[in-house]
Amino acid sequence: MGKESFYVKMLKNLANNQSLARLEEAFEKKDVEACFEASHDLKGMYATLGLTPLFQRCSDIVELSRNGKMDGFEQAIPSLKVLHAHFLEIIAKN
Repeated sequence: MGKESFYVKMLKNLANNQSLARLEEAFEKKDVEACFEASHDLKGMYATLGLTPLFQRCSDIVELSRNGKMDGFEQAIPSLKVLHAHFLEIIAKN
């Protein structure tokens, strides 16, 4: 969009977004619909910000939950959390 300041603001807001926490909570409750909603929100945010590795990792969770499945979430969610935290560290340093 050509608005660097807006993009930087959105990147900094990533730390305040609660979708990842909602995804974890939904997984703990075995609520596949809530998992879909939270992961879909995350996927959109990652796509908008151009954070491709996060987008790709989250897309797998979206597709599983879209089909009513939670198989593999035990590895996928912690993996997403680690990558998310890594990006937050990079953002905080810049």
